[in-house]
Amino acid sequence: MTDVGSGFETRLGGPTRRAIFDLKHQIAALEQRVDELDAFASGGIPRLLSAFWQFATATTPPPAAGNMRCNAGVTQLYIAKFDTDGFDRSNGLLIASGAASIYIRGANGGKMNLTITGTPTDSGTYWTYPVAIDSGVPQKGARNQINFLSAPFSP
Repeated sequence: MTDVGSGFETRLGGPTRRAIFDLKHQIAALEQRVDELDAFASGGIPRLLSAFWQFATATTPPPAAGNMRCNAGVTQLYIAKFDTDGFDRSNGLLIASGAASIYIRGANGGKMNLTITGTPTDSGTYWTYPVAIDSGVPQKGARNQINFLSAPFSP
């Protein structure tokens, strides 16, 4: 930001001086917000995506819209870009590709916690996440809330 200079400011009247002061603070606030957004984009701020998908019993891709499924060994999780409510979660799943953990909570009381073990892949109409089970078992056939959580980035 270019400083206006104290000589110029002292020659201005009170309302103009106040307007310049307010603008400087607004610019500083915007610069801080840009820094926060840069930190978010680089993974410096924890991120969360939470939405609902039906956990299908099939073990091969692709999942239908509103569905997710996993392979038989639960090392791959396939999540459709559209959730059960018909919302396009493409952008959220893209952001979630930087997540560290996936928490799955079923309407039937089931719980499963996963760690993303590699780089997720945009597979067209769905995302493929390489995963490992931390705890729980898949509760297939139920509507499930999926929560992706990333940890803050530490350089």
